[in-house]
Amino acid sequence: MPFASLAKTADQPVGCGTLQDSWHLAGLLRSLACGAMLLLAAAGCSPNPAVEFTPRTSTTLLAPNARQAVEHTLLTHFGTPDNLVVWDRLNVIDFGGAKATVESLDAKASSSAKAVMVVTFGNQSDVVKNLRVGAPVRWISGAREGFQGDRVTAFDAATRQVSIALEGKAGSAPAEESQEESSSSSKPAGEIAAGDALVIDDGGLLAQGRVVYQRNCMHCHGSTGDGKGPTAKYMQPPPRDYRDGIFKFTSTQASERVTRDDLMRILDDGIPGTYMPSFLLMDPTEKKAVIEYVRWLSIRGEMEKRITDDLGDFSTKDLKAEYAQGEAAYQAALNKGEKAEPPAPITPAVDALQKDFAEFFETDYQGVVEDTADFLVSAWERAETPESVITPAKARVPDDAASRERGRLLYLSDKTKCYTCHGAQGRGDGPANFEYWKMPSGDGNYPRPGLHDLWGNLLPARDLTRGIYRGGRRPVDLYRRLYAGIKGTPMPAFGGVTLTDDEIWDLVNFVLSVEFTANGTSLSDAESSIKKLPATDKAQVQETKIEKTSSADPATPAS
Repeated sequence: MPFASLAKTADQPVGCGTLQDSWHLAGLLRSLACGAMLLLAAAGCSPNPAVEFTPRTSTTLLAPNARQAVEHTLLTHFGTPDNLVVWDRLNVIDFGGAKATVESLDAKASSSAKAVMVVTFGNQSDVVKNLRVGAPVRWISGAREGFQGDRVTAFDAATRQVSIALEGKAGSAPAEESQEESSSSSKPAGEIAAGDALVIDDGGLLAQGRVVYQRNCMHCHGSTGDGKGPTAKYMQPPPRDYRDGIFKFTSTQASERVTRDDLMRILDDGIPGTYMPSFLLMDPTEKKAVIEYVRWLSIRGEMEKRITDDLGDFSTKDLKAEYAQGEAAYQAALNKGEKAEPPAPITPAVDALQKDFAEFFETDYQGVVEDTADFLVSAWERAETPESVITPAKARVPDDAASRERGRLLYLSDKTKCYTCHGAQGRGDGPANFEYWKMPSGDGNYPRPGLHDLWGNLLPARDLTRGIYRGGRRPVDLYRRLYAGIKGTPMPAFGGVTLTDDEIWDLVNFVLSVEFTANGTSLSDAESSIKKLPATDKAQVQETKIEKTSSADPATPAS
């Protein structure tokens, strides 16, 4: 159900009327301030543009009625940035709110427009303590179950007495229902009875997260979480696109989603080597709220992606591409003075797609939505289980010269092929960075040489000599990168099959030592370095001895 904005300040224009208080410098700065004031006076203080969710390109390419169905599904279950929706199906999201039960109704103080009652709360003590006037109310049972729009007008924490304005309408009414029809569905306070269950401040945490996100995150990550905020075009690497449900730096297995703890660590530490700053000093409640909002945005984006993927048969992408090619050929012929026929319009083909989708909608579309929701809830729920988190089966091996040498030989071996991306000296200059790689879409190679991430961004291999690790530099962080790879990138997973736990720890010890090595490492050093080891360590190293470089195959990017 929709609920209103938590903070009006989220929608207020920024910087209007306060410029004169910000300038205290003399000379040139004062002149610049005056000039800025004149510009503001001439242009006026216009409000910020409306915040909207942007559809995916794949959604816009669907047949018109298919696109309308997808957009209606997203609007119904997620709402808009200014009118968010609590969808009970998404029980993996903490929307916020305090569950309560009506203990008694004050019939004398109540009316057709107001209900005054004593309620019994559950265990949400923090929510109860901070319960605010204007908080939305959702009825879970009783005569008003499913109603939208009721709000708290007063609350006495000592007596647990709540006054609620009965402004709600039946939530099951479709959007196209007339005002007359919906207004007749209102029910008076007299039908509220002891035992009725309700949620007060339903969606309050998500609403707070939206406010925090719009103030701190939206300018980079965009209102939809697509990584296309107004400042994103100036950033390299680009901000994260949440909509695929893929986050690079997680503690989970390769196929699992990000955890709340992962997102909290990113908020606290930032991502070194990028524009993602640390929000360590942010209020803990705000961090909790914005994490839920980011998770919610990610689920919304993945919901849209998976539905549009399932509706690929109703896409106009190929039709429009074929028409564009025909139109280009037609114009080229005319420019040469040749006779040519213009390409046939695609309207009949689009109409045929719409007819096919109309049949699909009646029989199968709702099943696609429900199956997608079930899949996503299961995936995000599973990510929070201990089984999804990578926990080393063995403790870290001693970080000594023997371990680092074993790790170095693994790094330089064809068992891992780390050197093909990160280079023989760990400087991120391996041959894979200068090759043309195929795009995942199958549409040929990338136009530029080098490694790319899932979103098509150029992704140079990490320069290990700098000692900057975006996913964290704790030994366990590097262990997890090596064990499960880095999601959405060419960095592969070595855990479970390719490398043992001890071998992964040897690699971790070596990688962490690279930044302290003056001259790095070359392939030719591998043989001579074995001779420097004690006899007891030499036998262990021989098992991971590097093969001759002539047999190396740098075509497959590795760590």
